[in-house]
Amino acid sequence: MDLLWSRRFSTSWDGSYIATQMSKPVIDHDQARVYVGTDRGRILGLGWNGKLQFKAHISATDIPTGGTAVAGAVAIGDQGRRLYAVTVSGGVHAFTVPTNRVAGGSQWSVQLGEPISASPVVVGEQLIVVTDADTLTSLDRSNGAVLWTRRRPRQGGFAVAGHSGLEREGGQQNMDYQNNDPPTGSERLFVGYTDGSVGCIEVQTGGSCWERDTSIDVPIDPSDVITVFDVDTTPVWVSSSELYVASHAAGLYVLDPKNGTVLYRDPTLTGISQMERGGPNTLWMAS
Repeated sequence: MDLLWSRRFSTSWDGSYIATQMSKPVIDHDQARVYVGTDRGRILGLGWNGKLQFKAHISATDIPTGGTAVAGAVAIGDQGRRLYAVTVSGGVHAFTVPTNRVAGGSQWSVQLGEPISASPVVVGEQLIVVTDADTLTSLDRSNGAVLWTRRRPRQGGFAVAGHSGLEREGGQQNMDYQNNDPPTGSERLFVGYTDGSVGCIEVQTGGSCWERDTSIDVPIDPSDVITVFDVDTTPVWVSSSELYVASHAAGLYVLDPKNGTVLYRDPTLTGISQMERGGPNTLWMAS
């Protein structure tokens, strides 16, 4: 494997602190570029050759309670004409992508007031965000208005840093429906929570379709000082009959996406931090 190009997003630093990017790259096939956010609030679009084709910046004035570091992957809408980014301080930001210049325009910004580490998801005309405090919020993509909010009571004890992202029914992370049928009332999302539960959410209203608590499968040892139950890994849709879920302490699950029934569990596969679909009948995991 040969390195084709690389690009530095942070200033070189010789001290003990090294800037770490919290964002993940995402490919926009319509515009033939890759987008990535930086720890300084920049959204950059790079061509296949690494050349800068787009840039936008989250102003510090839009972040009254924290930093501008972009978290997760940028969400793409309207065949690459709109971008949506979240920050670790709880900001959600929408940008327009011009066709005749590099600089993008800010469309709207919203503060949710809770840290965010997971990527937002586009479903129809909604942008859905989950915060590290287990709050789901649906925003109108045109203006950032809140359509619905679903909050869970905060649990005591310790939790692993970060949060599960949102998995769409069918396994496709983002869909703006410009060339597809609009979402129906049965459109659903899957998400993990810090208390060890996995939830299925109805997109149009934010209502709960079902929940499965994995913490009940963890034997409690009175001698343990810390027990962590989080489901911080984004669930992975494999088929209409299989949803893979990783609990930090309870192991790997295969659930029925229709109702959350446990089809299989491997209690030895604990501490999983990432899962990705591979080829046919293949699931990649890291811990």
